Amino acid sequence: RLAISFGQPNAADDLRRAYDLNRTYYDHDEIAEVQHIVAVVGEDAPAARQQQAHDEIAALEPKAKAATTVEQFAALADATAPVPTHAEQLGFPRHDAVEEPFAAAAFELTRPGQVSPPVHTRYGWHILRLVQRTPAHHVPIAQAEKELREGTFIPWRTHQLGLYLQGLLERYAVVEHRDKVPAPE
Repeated sequence: RLAISFGQPNAADDLRRAYDLNRTYYDHDEIAEVQHIVAVVGEDAPAARQQQAHDEIAALEPKAKAATTVEQFAALADATAPVPTHAEQLGFPRHDAVEEPFAAAAFELTRPGQVSPPVHTRYGWHILRLVQRTPAHHVPIAQAEKELREGTFIPWRTHQLGLYLQGLLERYAVVEHRDKVPAPE
C-alpha cells in the first residue's frame, strides 16, 4: 500500500501559504486606476521645451474632460504635436508606487471620468483621467479560510498531487491495465 502525505487538509502552514500567494486579493490599500497622457520631455530639457510640453497637455484638458470613454481619452494622445505623447492605463495601490506629484493627482480624483490639471514629473507633463477607485480591502486569514479551502486550497492540493503522481510515472515503469479496472457501478 502506498501512503502519500501532503500534510493535513487543514494544515495552518498550507493555508498561510495559499493566503500569502493571494495576498493582493485579500489585502490591499485603496487603488486608483487612471489613464494618463504624457507629453514626454526630460528634466534637463530647456525651459522653452518644458513650456511647450505643458501647453500641449494644458490644451488637452478641455478635450479630456469632454471624453466620455476610455477610448476617446486615449485617442487624444494621437492628436497632439509636436511634443511626443503617449497614453496608458495604470492601477496602483500606494502613493509610493509612482512619483508623488502623479500619485497625489491620481488620489485627488474622486469620480470616474474626472480629469486632473497638468501634472509635472521627471518624465514630462501628464493629464490624468480617473477610470475607477477600488476601496482598501483587508481580509484576515481567519475570514478568508473558507474561501481558501474551497477556491484556492483544494485546487492547489489537487495540482500538487498531480505533480507528485507525474513524478512517480516518470521515475517508475508503470503499466496500465485498464481492462482489469472494474467499471463504476
